[in-house]
Formats: sequence, structure tokens, C-alpha cells
Amino acid sequence: MVRSLVIDTLKEQASFRNIGVAYFYCDYGVGSAQNFGATILKQLLMQLSPLPQTLLDFYELHRRAGFPPSPAEIAQIIGKLSMDFEACFIIVDALDESPAEQRNGLLKVLANLQMSAIRIFVTSRPHETDIKIALEHASKIEARSAEEDIQAYLSKKLDDAPRLSKLINEQLRGQIIAEISERAQGMYVSLFP
Repeated sequence: MVRSLVIDTLKEQASFRNIGVAYFYCDYGVGSAQNFGATILKQLLMQLSPLPQTLLDFYELHRRAGFPPSPAEIAQIIGKLSMDFEACFIIVDALDESPAEQRNGLLKVLANLQMSAIRIFVTSRPHETDIKIALEHASKIEARSAEEDIQAYLSKKLDDAPRLSKLINEQLRGQIIAEISERAQGMYVSLFP
């Protein structure tokens, strides 16, 4: 919800100002650094017309060489493209959802992007050590739901699933709600200037 609100607000601003907005949702299937960089690059390019010469040169170089660009090269071109905007924002949601081996590459790309004028907004649960280290210098906002709110949400979701309601008894329902609400440890929202 936070991600959606941020993206919607930035896109609204971009409709009357030259603001670049790109976002990426991390999950177990598409969290690689290559996918991240390509997705962000594509979204920013869709907001530029005509395509900058920087990108055309970059494309031609890799077409001739016959190999795809590395994540670091993609981050570098994203940094250069960001200068074509008045301001440029990248939103990365659920960073902790990408597997640790993929997240390492993604964190390296984010580190490269921090060197540019891009403003980066990251959401993540606070428990992953690699994320804590990578984001240690970022401004952080902790967003936490009250345990009662989480329990009410889960109860509503279970009520809205009639087939599931038939499969679980009250004791299991109580265990599910208690376990999930206990393990929900809040979320960090990290902001890079």
C-alpha cells in the first residue's frame, strides 16, 4: 500500500513535470540484478522521447559485441539517463522477498545507483542482515501494524475465503492467525536522498 501510494503520487507529479519514475517489486521469481536493471531502464526509457543518444550508443556497443550488458553497466546507463529528468525516483518494494543469492546482486546495483542523482525508495522487513548493512546510511521510517490490526486483517481474509473456511477448524484458524501476527515484525522504508 505504501509503495502504491508513493508511485501514484510521483506519477501524478510526473504528468506535469519532467520527473522519471520507475519501480520494481521483488519476489522469488524475478529478483535478479539483471531483471531489476532491465525493468528500471525500460520504465525510464518509456518516459523519454526521443531516445537519448547515450542509450543508442550503449545499445549499439552491446549489439556489436554480441553479449548483454552487465548489471553494473545497466546501473551506469540508468544513472546517465536520470540526468534527462528534472528528478528521478526508483521505488523497490519488498527487497527482503528476493532470495539472498539474487539480493546480493540487486544490492550492488542499488549501491551503484546511490552514486547518481536518483532518489531511491526501498521497502523491506528489517530482519535481513545484508539489507541492514546495505541500507545503513539511508534514512529509515519504521512502519508497524498493531498486532490486533494484523489479526483482524487475517481473520477477514480467512472469512473471505469460503473454501478455506471449510478446510480449517477454529483451533487451526487461531494458530494461523497467532503465528502470522507474531512473526510480522514490521517493515522498514528506506530513503536515499
